[in-house]
Amino acid sequence: MPSSPPRPSTALRLSPAAAHPHRPSRGGWEGDSRFSRIGVVRGVLEAAQFPAEVSAHDNEEGATVLLIKFAPEVLEREKRQA
Repeated sequence: MPSSPPRPSTALRLSPAAAHPHRPSRGGWEGDSRFSRIGVVRGVLEAAQFPAEVSAHDNEEGATVLLIKFAPEVLEREKRQA
């Protein structure tokens, strides 16, 4: 089965309950925890050789959406491997 071409960005919807089902709520994604989660996602991508910009945005439903914009060299590398 041929793989689809890489997408330039991916939106990842996370809810606080899904991310930490056993931890009591401490205000959801507000404050410093939002930035630490962005850092964790970016760090995992960087370690896996997928440099990217990661940003968090709130949607109208109150959920936080993480937007991942892969670096141009990642998209080129994935094109060559396809």
